[in-house]
Amino acid sequence: MHHHLLSLLLFLGVLPAIAETPPPAPAPDNTYDLTWDVRIPMRDGIRLHASLYRPHGLVGPAPVVFNMTPYTSDGFHPEGVYFAKRGYVFAAVDVRGRGTSEGPFEPWLHDGRDGYDVVEWLAKQAWSNGKVGMIGHSYGGRAVWSTIKERPPHLLAAAPISASYPMYGWHNILTPDVMQWILLTAGATSNTQILGDSDFWIAKQRELYLSKRPLRDFDRIVGSPSPLFQRFCDHPTLDAFWDDPTPSPADFARVDLPILSITAEYESNNVGPLRFYQEHEKYAPAAAFAKHRLLIGPWDHHGARQPAREAGGVAFGPAADLDMKKLLADWFDFALGGAPLPAMLADPVRYYALGAEEWRGAAKLEPLTPVVAAGAKTSPAATRTFYLDSTENAGSLSHPGRLAESVATGSKADRWTYDPLDVRPGLAETAEVAEWAKGITGPDDLWGSGLAYTTEPFAQAVEIAGFPRITAWIALDVPDADLMARLEMIAPDGAAILIGEDWMRARFRSSLARQEPAPAGVPLDYRFELPFVDRVLAPGSRLRLILRSPNSIFLERNWNGGGVVVDESGKDARTAHVTVLHDRDHPSRVEIPAF
Repeated sequence: MHHHLLSLLLFLGVLPAIAETPPPAPAPDNTYDLTWDVRIPMRDGIRLHASLYRPHGLVGPAPVVFNMTPYTSDGFHPEGVYFAKRGYVFAAVDVRGRGTSEGPFEPWLHDGRDGYDVVEWLAKQAWSNGKVGMIGHSYGGRAVWSTIKERPPHLLAAAPISASYPMYGWHNILTPDVMQWILLTAGATSNTQILGDSDFWIAKQRELYLSKRPLRDFDRIVGSPSPLFQRFCDHPTLDAFWDDPTPSPADFARVDLPILSITAEYESNNVGPLRFYQEHEKYAPAAAFAKHRLLIGPWDHHGARQPAREAGGVAFGPAADLDMKKLLADWFDFALGGAPLPAMLADPVRYYALGAEEWRGAAKLEPLTPVVAAGAKTSPAATRTFYLDSTENAGSLSHPGRLAESVATGSKADRWTYDPLDVRPGLAETAEVAEWAKGITGPDDLWGSGLAYTTEPFAQAVEIAGFPRITAWIALDVPDADLMARLEMIAPDGAAILIGEDWMRARFRSSLARQEPAPAGVPLDYRFELPFVDRVLAPGSRLRLILRSPNSIFLERNWNGGGVVVDESGKDARTAHVTVLHDRDHPSRVEIPAF
């Protein structure tokens, strides 16, 4: 309890102005007024469309919350209605070029400056009290950070949800489904029927895969030549095209407003939201960062906005069913109106413990440092290390190598072969994978293109809490290859559940901005960092590590030649022979933060 009170006092102490204005009063008759197609002028003359929601019979100015979305403002109608009934003015704004907003749609490019102009316009309206907050999910979450970067004076609070970080989150590996997103946002309105036609997209991804054509051809295969897709292909690394809309270290150092970041353990994109959070922690003064709250739920990407009790075939307990709209409104009551901090956000970090199926609090994300009153643990998670070992090649799920808590001595290396012309894996992919959060699918031998290692069953419960890391000493005989590390829990009944996975293109092992071809035959330590997870493993459970080269219709195929992968095809293919060493000089290992 003492830590809770101290944390709350610290948070309130750096926000002295919050108590000056009470939170808005809910609409007396629980209804709202809607004004459609409000036109907000930008500095270059472009006008953005907004749907404006206000409490019915609003008397006097009120705080304003808004979002910016490329998916048209109608998609945020539920939030608009809810916030209006809570006494807020809510503006659902289409980014330029989408909905009825003017100008061309150029993803991310204008969002920061446009966000600034929207904030300042909203603050000056007669129905506004000058206090503006911003929310956004996915693309909209990144738009929140782009707007924060521009430092509009009247933006006083924010809540980025599942904020995307393109290319950084993709590890410089483009995927064919980026073309689905481009078609979804092509034109003024959302093409949701095209997006959702799974049979069409599976067929086109298989066509690309089986024809062995370059990924750059995919827009033509789909039947929609796209300058935007070609522009993405022109920037296959994390360069200024992808990075400029995000805050720089100097920008993060100036961020000083209440922020609620929200992400989820089963969204592969959580590296993006947590990247923003950790960069703010790294560069901002302690007093400014103390205003930043982090909520990590168990959900998938969509569940972070609309929480559900299942993701990818894995069920969650009742505590996962969070009322997100209420939590967001309660946050803005606090950040804009001086109401008490919501109990759910009393700790700097609030996270969901899978397996225990309960919410817990922490004072720090890494190392995860629990708050005593919010959980049973009292000290930071400690690293527990498991070393790869085998007596014969660990190339099958049924006869894996070992993960042992002592380093292997004199152990032989393991090997796999990745032939990008082997189409067996793609031929087996005929539908979307519904239960992607369960065990890996495929044959026992991983198509001859991977290795597996397991621990012995744990005698006692183990709680993984934080960012699992894998170091694999690997030698390649080609200048480049794609590598994936996947960690799973094997329950006592044999069921497999995903802990997390990470992948990399070997040439970008040191930096996403700098290429270094792999030297032939030289062992290098490839370091994988899995997304944040808190998972309680029951006694009798095991951990399983899978290392492999991905070969899938759902991913850009690396032909291993070391050229520009987006422009390479089957004629550039080279077979990769991958050697994983695990001896005293090359201690390949899994490191888990654990209680």
